[in-house]
Amino acid sequence: MPKNDLPPSYDCSQLSGYDRDYCHIDRFEACALEAACPRASGPCTPAAQLRAIGLAHCIEVVHNTDPSYNVPCAEGLGFDTAALSACAAVTDPHAAGGAPAIMTYIYGHANSSGVTGFPDLRINGAVQRNYWPDSVRELEDGLCKGYSGPAPAVCSARA
Repeated sequence: MPKNDLPPSYDCSQLSGYDRDYCHIDRFEACALEAACPRASGPCTPAAQLRAIGLAHCIEVVHNTDPSYNVPCAEGLGFDTAALSACAAVTDPHAAGGAPAIMTYIYGHANSSGVTGFPDLRINGAVQRNYWPDSVRELEDGLCKGYSGPAPAVCSARA
């Protein structure tokens, strides 16, 4: 594999400031996603997906990407925070239960399937410009513009 095709190392110690903080959040969220939706278990249930999305929303939106809220947000959603913290602390990229291995898997899967962010919002196969809709109106507008056939009632107000 050519060197430029290798996934990132996910080594937060190489970063500073906001990038380091976000790296720690990403590692924690990757471990939470694996806990909620284990790769070996097949398709993830909607309830499990909502837990993972809820964690990302709590840390990144409610608490403005402050990694000190990783554990409190996870506790509020019923995650095993000791297990997530241990997973996120793993530095060996080959350790099966650690964040680097999980993130490498996510990286490879996302690149092979065209996923551009999380959540990856697509309407009629088109990735929407804002992957984390900042308002219900934005999401409704995207759905209504992309609708074919009889549209939901909410779309009639947009005409």
